[in-house]
Amino acid sequence: MSERRGFWDRFWELLENDSVRPFVSLYYIPWLVWAILAVFWFPPVTLIESAMGHQVYVLWVWVTIPGTIAPMVGLALRRGGSSVAAMTRPLLFQDWMGLVMQATGHAVMCVLLVLFEISAVTGALDYKVTQGLYAGMTILCAFLLSSYMFGTALLSMQCLRKMWKGEQLARRLA
Repeated sequence: MSERRGFWDRFWELLENDSVRPFVSLYYIPWLVWAILAVFWFPPVTLIESAMGHQVYVLWVWVTIPGTIAPMVGLALRRGGSSVAAMTRPLLFQDWMGLVMQATGHAVMCVLLVLFEISAVTGALDYKVTQGLYAGMTILCAFLLSSYMFGTALLSMQCLRKMWKGEQLARRLA
């Protein structure tokens, strides 16, 4: 008979887990919501738009939508993920597709964050752009998001490494 676990049991299990996997969506969902609202309702982030130019800014916002969705779909495809040692032939393709989506999404978000960092610093240093605008919050965000930028790069590299190991396993099983 299976034991029905309550909310608190699952909560403590989540906290005791060493994986970051359960928290990836917590980082991407707010950014996805912002992107959707920025496309249809929010005004542009003036400092960033001024540094990027309007067309690049619009593209930057739109690319955020698939960039945030891809890692979450990739995690769902992997059903919580399989360690390389636990991958089997039937799971290999599904795991591989999930890893491709995760690696791509994380890499896209890393590039978007790099663009944000460059635009924030460039915009803040450009006296004409910052004159009359409050750039302090954007610069603060740029510094706070720099760790997220490095984190997305590392997550993408982690997925690429798992894909490489999966390819090695597939060759061994063939």
